[in-house]
Amino acid sequence: MEGGQPKNIESILSMAETAEAAGLDSVWVGDSLTAKPRLEPLTVLAALATRTRRVRIGTAVMLGALRHPVLLAHAAATVDLISEGRVVLGLGIGGAFNDAQRQEWLNAGVDPSGRASRFEETVDLLKRLTRGDEVTFQGRHFDLREVSIAPVSPNAGGVRTLIACHWRAGRERQFRRAAELGNGYM
Repeated sequence: MEGGQPKNIESILSMAETAEAAGLDSVWVGDSLTAKPRLEPLTVLAALATRTRRVRIGTAVMLGALRHPVLLAHAAATVDLISEGRVVLGLGIGGAFNDAQRQEWLNAGVDPSGRASRFEETVDLLKRLTRGDEVTFQGRHFDLREVSIAPVSPNAGGVRTLIACHWRAGRERQFRRAAELGNGYM
């Protein structure tokens, strides 16, 4: 489904119900703030969680580093609780990176030149916070002191994450990052 301003939110929600009734395993939503405008993904997942019972619901792919990790963790854990642990966050640092994507990062107040290290810090903090850890952290991008959130994910390891990897980019670092930070890759 195309992004932008949808004409009918009900059609999005009913597609998820249809997917579940058909026996599919998961329903995915995209993410883009300004480069390819669409609905905010965690809000959509919360709505999908109330209309489905079995399918996993996830982002493919969310630019997690465009958000502050404490706010992202709080929202993700809340949606994971609403969905009874069915959320999977597909997270990435951004692909081809054209001018519109670069401007998207700048519009969010994030320097795109540090997006890989910011992504790594964000995902690490997201996992720790959503599993219930109290976090003190000083990094290149974030400085947190004795932070914890509530609610936390109903999953003991926190909100499930898949890390986006582009094989065509040929970067071994992407797959190491996925192994270190995620529950898998996409």
